Amino acid sequence: MKITPEMSTLVIPRTQGLENATFIQPPLDESLGLPAIYDWQAEHSSKHPVFVYEDEPGSLRTILWEENVQSAHRATRFVRKAIGNPPASSSDGKTPVVASADDITFGSLLIGVMRAGWTVFPISPGHRGTSRTLLFILL
Repeated sequence: MKITPEMSTLVIPRTQGLENATFIQPPLDESLGLPAIYDWQAEHSSKHPVFVYEDEPGSLRTILWEENVQSAHRATRFVRKAIGNPPASSSDGKTPVVASADDITFGSLLIGVMRAGWTVFPISPGHRGTSRTLLFILL
């Protein structure tokens, strides 16, 4: 698909959180990368829910931005301890991620990998070609 001048000036309508006292929309002008948007939300919308799910029958669990970002920071520390910092050459700083985890944990891990400075390459363990893809990456 070819990007036209009209597409590059697309204005995203502000629809989320218009009437919510706990949410402030982050800048959408491409000045922040995804990990920085997470940090921005932790500072400006810390008490806003990100995830709500049934923890056990009849019991809802709510994860706020502040807790969600804390988990991403823990993932960053884990990544740095496990594989260190990325090499100086940005072309070598790719990290394939294969994880069998719930979506919330997996999302925190992806943000943690990015915060650590690596380019994340998520691979679904349920995909038919996962083992072949891993062999291609590792060899």
